[in-house]
Amino acid sequence: MKLTRQKYLKKIQDSILALPLEEQKEVMDYYTNYFEDAGDDEKVIEELGDPEKLAQEIKEKFACVPSKTGSADKSDNKTEGTKSESYNNDYSTGPSAQKFTFAEKDISNLEIGVGAAEIVIIGGNSFSVETRGIAREAMDCSVSAQKTLTIKNTKRLPSLNFFSHENMKNFHPRMLITVPENVSLKILKINVGAGSLTTKTSIKCQSALLDVAAGNLVLNDLIGGQVNLRCGMGNLQLSGTVSGINNIDCGMGNIGLKINGSQDDYSIDARVGLGEIRFGDMKKSGIKTFFSDGHKQNHFSVVCGLGSVNISFN
Repeated sequence: MKLTRQKYLKKIQDSILALPLEEQKEVMDYYTNYFEDAGDDEKVIEELGDPEKLAQEIKEKFACVPSKTGSADKSDNKTEGTKSESYNNDYSTGPSAQKFTFAEKDISNLEIGVGAAEIVIIGGNSFSVETRGIAREAMDCSVSAQKTLTIKNTKRLPSLNFFSHENMKNFHPRMLITVPENVSLKILKINVGAGSLTTKTSIKCQSALLDVAAGNLVLNDLIGGQVNLRCGMGNLQLSGTVSGINNIDCGMGNIGLKINGSQDDYSIDARVGLGEIRFGDMKKSGIKTFFSDGHKQNHFSVVCGLGSVNISFN
């Protein structure tokens, strides 16, 4: 299929989602103007070459690492506890750039823990993890005997020499996670500390445990069963479907749910302190406890302190 300018730029954009938003904008503005100035789309596409390879070079430059790709290698490393295998394809081009790939058949559960990094989850053909600005020793990416893919950065900030004059922007910790577009997980666990995580693809799971401390978690198009949500001082936004008994605990933060379904199919029991709870067309604030009529098969149990919980229905 012949690439047009729009499709070429879209391929670049889809491949640089692990970069901070300001860097993404800088890249797209540059190449959009490059096409405009040249005035010949075919020659520009021929000159720039494969858009995904170009995007990889762009990410390497922003990560401040040399343009050299290591040879692919797969190793099975036995570890203690529940982690049985660790795969590292050594895609790294520097001390803070790594790529891990996994076969879909080996994964049933997904567990993500992020300190101060920026994470984007996109859809693709397989499971993969691409990191920038996260030291090797601070990255845990492994599969357990229970088929749980664990993705965690074990340090909150990248390892930098305190007296170094390096630009901190070049070491912005970030991660791009790819999941198969039609994947169906048993358990999805996400813990966000002071970082951010955004999904740009639908994720199907039987149950989800989502925990936000002071960070930001935006989960778009969840096709789920039961969910357990906890938010301290951060922000947690979820859209999609949930069912069963769902627990929500909000401290001083903000939790928002946009449910695909009717309010009539759900019930709620809630305790609120000085915060506010909205459930469809119901709104409660101040120190009180309230219940909806009956206890239905799909139910929300909500505790809200000083924060805000908003459950709306489409």
